[in-house]
Amino acid sequence: DVGIGEKWFEPSLDDTAWEQLLVTKHWEVQGHAGYDGYAWYRTAMTLTEEQAKAPVALYFAGVDAEAWVYLDGREIGHHDGWDTPFEVPIPADLSVAVKALQLTVRVYDAANNGGMYGPVTLVRPGAG
Repeated sequence: DVGIGEKWFEPSLDDTAWEQLLVTKHWEVQGHAGYDGYAWYRTAMTLTEEQAKAPVALYFAGVDAEAWVYLDGREIGHHDGWDTPFEVPIPADLSVAVKALQLTVRVYDAANNGGMYGPVTLVRPGAG
């Protein structure tokens, strides 16, 4: 759990040396065959004014197997289940328009394929 100790979820973390992975394919098919354990994904996102005015959630089409979701350094959700899409509501106090938000996802996989294997999209809560 080096990532937790080193606070890899913090927006100020310099991730420029991190490897780029697609979120639509397991990490095994992206050069990490046989890897089981933890991995971290990070990206910046911005809400439009319209998105920030109403409740909004992050919809994850596929994460194998367990995910912790952080937004701007704060854990906003957790999901366990390799074959089930899920959504995580964005808290109202983080729903700010035209501000870059740091989205970080910590993933754990214990066997077989692992990682994110589907897109992440913004939806209205319950619409995913």
